[in-house]
Amino acid sequence: MSTGNACVSTQVLGEVFVVLTRKVSPPLDPAEAAQVIHALGRFEVVEIGVTAVNLALHYVLGAAISYWDALTVAAARLSECDRLLSEDLNPGQVFDTVTVVNPFDQPG
Repeated sequence: MSTGNACVSTQVLGEVFVVLTRKVSPPLDPAEAAQVIHALGRFEVVEIGVTAVNLALHYVLGAAISYWDALTVAAARLSECDRLLSEDLNPGQVFDTVTVVNPFDQPG
C-alpha cells in the first residue's frame, strides 16, 4: 500500500552515517553527518526487530541476496512500502509486494 510517504529503517540510517563519514570524498565531519541523519529521521523510521530479521533470512534463503540487503527489503515489506529505492539490488526485482527501483537510473 502506498500513501506517497517515505520511510527509512534504523539500519539504513546507520549505513548512511558510515558512508557520509568514511566513504565519500571528502568525508563529512561526524557532526555534519549527524545533521543529515536527524533530517532523515523526519520520515517514518522503521525499527529493526526479530520479525524483520526472520523475514530477511527468508529472503536470503529464497532470493540469494546478502543479509544486509535482505534486511532492507524486509523493513520495506513490513512497512507496507511498494517501492524500495536501492542501487544494490536489481531494478525491477520484486520481493512479495516490494519492487526495487534504482534511484540513479536515467529514463530512456
